[in-house]
Amino acid sequence: MRSGYWTPVRVTIDNKGPAFTGKVSVRTFSGSIRQQSIDAISPWSFEEPVTLAQGAQKRLTINAPHYAGNLITRGFLATLSNSQGQIISTKSTRQGYEVQPGDTLVGILSDHDNLEAQLSKLTLVNQAGSLNVSRLDIQTLPTLETVMENFDVLILDNFATDTLSARQFTMLETWVNRGGILIEVGGLNWQRTLQPLPKSLLPVTMQGLNVLPEQTHLLSFNGNTMQPATKDIPPVAPAISTASIHQQSTFSTIQTVVSMKKHSTACSGTPGCGHRVLCSI
Repeated sequence: MRSGYWTPVRVTIDNKGPAFTGKVSVRTFSGSIRQQSIDAISPWSFEEPVTLAQGAQKRLTINAPHYAGNLITRGFLATLSNSQGQIISTKSTRQGYEVQPGDTLVGILSDHDNLEAQLSKLTLVNQAGSLNVSRLDIQTLPTLETVMENFDVLILDNFATDTLSARQFTMLETWVNRGGILIEVGGLNWQRTLQPLPKSLLPVTMQGLNVLPEQTHLLSFNGNTMQPATKDIPPVAPAISTASIHQQSTFSTIQTVVSMKKHSTACSGTPGCGHRVLCSI
């Protein structure tokens, strides 16, 4: 959770009785930091209608602002009511980790299991706070840009992007244009990740695969620039995807960061205020 930002609240309802019609409402609450007590409930309520057959289960995602005015927000309170307005059940969220000012929140769409461990070794330039990583999927990737604003960076790496919806692609375009950083990883699985992306999200035209030339220097994952120069040379030349950059438009800037002959192996595009970065390894 990030204070002041819209947050997706996921609610699961199991109906063990007869068919049910009603609504779920979500509000923020404040309380003691030491225990899950509720001292004050926000007057703002965000609702979703619910219809359940007997024995059915339903999962809802209701977006609500992580904000309680002058009070400190401690969590969310979900209330299930029937069609007559009678409260059937109430459930509060557990106190989770809150992303602090200065922290960087990175979302990842990837089928690589060890990506979080790799990112935990990374030290960002001028990093002031913590680096927080959140794994996403097609169900949890927001469809609203206001919810996506929680994230500073999104990484696409070996992920079937053709499973994303049109609303999610539109959201990503808006998010990047408003300052989000989208990192797209190529390499052996580049077609799975990059080919379904709309042109507006990919700063290059993909060409194919090649091999990184021997003795090519790469920055180490721990961000330590004091290591000997030979430490950042891969022991085995990895396969890389190659590309040529798009013709630049009036309101965007595309630059090659690393090139090999006539092909870009890493480049950065800047539409609006955000960045699209292609990593080819």
